[in-house]
Formats: sequence, structure tokens, C-alpha cells
Amino acid sequence: MRKLFRGALVASLLIVVTATAPPPGGAQAGTVRPMIFVHGFLGSGQQFEAQALRFASNGFPADHIELFEHNSLEYPGSREEVWQRLDQLVETLQARSGAEQVDLLGHSQGTGLVQGYLASDPARAEDVARYVNLDGGSGGAVPDGVEALAVWGE
Repeated sequence: MRKLFRGALVASLLIVVTATAPPPGGAQAGTVRPMIFVHGFLGSGQQFEAQALRFASNGFPADHIELFEHNSLEYPGSREEVWQRLDQLVETLQARSGAEQVDLLGHSQGTGLVQGYLASDPARAEDVARYVNLDGGSGGAVPDGVEALAVWGE
């Protein structure tokens, strides 16, 4: 299962990278869309650290990559608080990067969190360009204007 997750993660990240890859010689402010990784049940942002380092070593601005932490044992009961913190992180990344939108990557339970977030308010969905579902639930359609990719295996 671990190899399957790694393979799915790498494949999906390649798609995100090709869509947001920095130009040769480094990225200019506003040319690269930031990304936020949302972990799953009993997970943490640490699950994405190796991928974040891979992006940075290939020229993706390290300050455009964020790992969103939340208490998965309290979710969905903490939904409103979690979504507000995600709003703040999206705003921070937009200000820091100059980008109008971010990309969200959710793993397992994090996919439900992201899908609920996107469906909760059209203004939230407008701030997201792409959503990558890594080994999570189908969750239905994402809002218009948000590109989506779902990767999972059995």
C-alpha cells in the first residue's frame, strides 16, 4: 500500500508540476502557483516533506509549498475552525506569492476536507485552480472552474 501511495503521489505531483513549473533559471513572483498539502486521518504534513524537498530542489519556490496540519480525530466536528485556518493559509500564500489562486492536494481524509471546503462557498473555490485527490473518497463533483485529478488504487 505504501508503494502504491508513493506512486500515486508522484504521478499526481508531476501533473501539478507541469502545470505550475517555474521557468528555467528559477521562478519569478506571481508565475508559480502555490500548493497546499492536506493530510489524511492520523497523518501529518510530514508525509509530504520529501515531495516538498523534491519540488524545491527542482526550482519550485520553497515558500510556495505549505503543509496544512489539522487534528483528524476532531474532524469533521472542527470543520468550521479548520476551514477558517485553511482560508488564512490560502490568503497568506496568495499575498506571499502574488498568485491569485492556489493548488490543493488532499490525501485520504484530507480529500473530504478539501472537497467540503471547495463546496462550502463559491469564494473559496475561486481561490483554487486545481485539486488533487490522493487515495481519497470520490466526494462528487468539484465546483466549476476548479480542475481536479483523482488518483487511487486497490
